Amino acid sequence: MLALVPTSPPRLTYLRIRNYRALRDVEFRDLMPLTVLIGANGSGQSTVLDALDFWAEFERGYGQEAWKKRNGINGLHSVGDGAPLQIEGIITPVGSHQQLVRTMTVIADSYGTPGACFTLEESGRFRQRV
Repeated sequence: MLALVPTSPPRLTYLRIRNYRALRDVEFRDLMPLTVLIGANGSGQSTVLDALDFWAEFERGYGQEAWKKRNGINGLHSVGDGAPLQIEGIITPVGSHQQLVRTMTVIADSYGTPGACFTLEESGRFRQRV
């Protein structure tokens, strides 16, 4: 008889969000399987979750829909210096000592048109966990 052994999915262990709505530069280190965001109303918990949702939609191939749902660059980008919106995560396979770094950078032209300006890079490099 074949026994099925459940496998755990990789975990997000690090998250950095830059220039996403009200979040200028937010970094979460050493994320656990269950992470709770606590703060006063309006301090950005929902924005962090929306950034993760935006990233996930883009990863699944729904980048244009995610872009439109959030009103393009005007609904996504922090007001400021025009630096690109960026979401970076470190994904750690369960039981592994290596970490995969994935970065998503969103750039739009002066009219807010994404066109082919979305970039999603998988670094291909692994960091040794310390």
